Amino acid sequence: MLSMSLLIADQLSLSYGETQLFHDLSFTLERGERVGLVGPNGAGKSTLLRLISGEIAPDSGALRIENRAAVRLLHQEAHLGGAETLSGGERTRAAISEALSGSPSLLLLDEPTNHLDLDSVRHLIQRLRDLDCAVLIVSHDRYFLDETVDRILELEEGKLTEYWGGYSDYREQKAQDFESRVHRWTESQKRRKALEEDIAAMRRRAEVAHRKSTEKPSDGLKMGKKEAARARAKKMDKKVKNDVKRLQRMIEDGEPEPEAEKNVYFRLEGEAPHGKRVLEAKDLAKRFGSRVLFENASFTLCRGDRAALYGGNGTGKTTLIRMLLGQEPYEGDLWLSPTAHPHLLEQDFAAFEGCPLSVLQFLQQELGAVGGEARTMLNNLGLSARHMNQRVSSLSFGEKMKVKLAVPMLRREDFLILDEPTNHLDLHTREQLEETLSAYNGTLIVVSHDVYLLRRLCTRVLYLNDERILPYPAPFSRFMAECLRFGKEE
Repeated sequence: MLSMSLLIADQLSLSYGETQLFHDLSFTLERGERVGLVGPNGAGKSTLLRLISGEIAPDSGALRIENRAAVRLLHQEAHLGGAETLSGGERTRAAISEALSGSPSLLLLDEPTNHLDLDSVRHLIQRLRDLDCAVLIVSHDRYFLDETVDRILELEEGKLTEYWGGYSDYREQKAQDFESRVHRWTESQKRRKALEEDIAAMRRRAEVAHRKSTEKPSDGLKMGKKEAARARAKKMDKKVKNDVKRLQRMIEDGEPEPEAEKNVYFRLEGEAPHGKRVLEAKDLAKRFGSRVLFENASFTLCRGDRAALYGGNGTGKTTLIRMLLGQEPYEGDLWLSPTAHPHLLEQDFAAFEGCPLSVLQFLQQELGAVGGEARTMLNNLGLSARHMNQRVSSLSFGEKMKVKLAVPMLRREDFLILDEPTNHLDLHTREQLEETLSAYNGTLIVVSHDVYLLRRLCTRVLYLNDERILPYPAPFSRFMAECLRFGKEE
């Protein structure tokens, strides 16, 4: 009977030089299916999409697609002719429209929500729900995956594991699977230990029996009794050999000790407090000719505040950041504490493009000496000794973001402005970053479209809307429910 699958991947393998990305991958996609492809940075997710699209070929294996001509791939960083003047969000929306043109039968999306505001993400979600084609999505946007996919394929260490449901279902199933594997491994270790103890005890008894069977009789032991003792010793030897073989099979066939996901330890420690207010705006305004971005804006941020700077594309978030950094003129009053030195973590990697420096040289240029404690912190961040010798321009997007994060970490900055800090980070690293930022005692301003991050982290909101900056002194989850009329309060 012929398969009705839209795509059949059979034992796909691909290597780059000595690095094997994946081996013997097999999976199917059905018509109309919505599937998420997740995994750590560098696992080969984007490469697998390129392979499916026909841009590259596998080293081995077969890939059968019903109509390859109707496959559309949206790359992670869209490059459109004549789009140099467009914003990141505008480029992404244009690239999505181009990918959706021509009625594709299979749509491959690589980080489609990068640079999109929440309204645009919701619009994309609805467009995908209305499509008849199959969609395979590489994304680190947890909200987007929850709202769009019915199945998750996790690519890790060259293997695919299947989970049913969205992102939240995947995390729950993975946690349950890990607990089950730990339980099975613990029970197998108990059985193994008991068998080892039995073998050791039997060996001791066999040694005693052998020794007694060769001793000179002091009590008139008859030959028949000595032969019986030798027979018992040989029987014990045989049992020991059989039990040793059984133990060996148990070791060979048993599950390896389950490894938990490698934790990425961030440490962000602001210096001692220097006063309550960090910045204050009064009647702040910004205009470009006749165009008003915002006016009559008044708000205050205090030390330790974690504020979401939220608004649609083009509402002035980047401009406001430039004003805070003294890079953009403005009307009104904007006071910044003289002891506050905000550090901006930008979302682009312009400084890395074509850079001839290694990671270590780049960090030394930014920070000076990079000693033992710093090396340990970098390794915990996921930047190993191998990365230190790589050129920063050759790193993956996720690895470049980790290098950028390392700078304020090692400087112990106490006022961070984060512009899309989770872009290009894999899902697990995003969760670990959230843990760190939740415990950070400095001041944060976060510009992000990552709904999970904002709901988890931000205790107040600066909302740019309708030519105003509206301070909302409550968590982002409540802001979503009350002001955006969307989502549930956590």
